[in-house]
Amino acid sequence: MGHVPLNHHLTCIKKVDSPSCPGCDTHFETVYHYLLICPAYRFARCMLE
Repeated sequence: MGHVPLNHHLTCIKKVDSPSCPGCDTHFETVYHYLLICPAYRFARCMLE
């Protein structure tokens, strides 16, 4: 459904001002970015492999 507490969605419903990722400030904080490519969470992803 796309309704998640990440900044990209929260911006659409006017709960936060910016859709930027707080971890890296370079991309929108979407599910894809948060789970797969955000450098701020790289260590956590490596631990799960």
